[in-house]
Amino acid sequence: MTVPDYAKVKVDFGKDIEYLFQIISTLRALNFMEEASGLQNFLTILTKPDNIPIVAMLILVIFFTWLGLREGLKNDKLIEEGKEDEIPHEMWK
Repeated sequence: MTVPDYAKVKVDFGKDIEYLFQIISTLRALNFMEEASGLQNFLTILTKPDNIPIVAMLILVIFFTWLGLREGLKNDKLIEEGKEDEIPHEMWK
C-alpha cells in the first residue's frame, strides 16, 4: 500500500511557532495598552502617602459605628426585658 501524494504534507513547525509567538506578543502588547481598571485606580489613590490618614480615619469610623450599633442593640434588648436600670451598669463594665 502506497501513501498518496496529498497525504505527504511537510509541516514546518519552526514557522508555526514563530507565528504563534508573534500573535501572543501582539496580544500581550495590546493588553498593556488598556486603561487600568477602576479598582486599580482606586487602590492607587488609597495608597498614596497623603491619603493614608484618611483611610485610617475611615476604618476607625466604621469600627466605632459598629461598636455603637452593637451597644445600642444590647440596650434595646435590656429595655425589652424591662431592665432599664441595668443599662448604666452594662455601659460601665
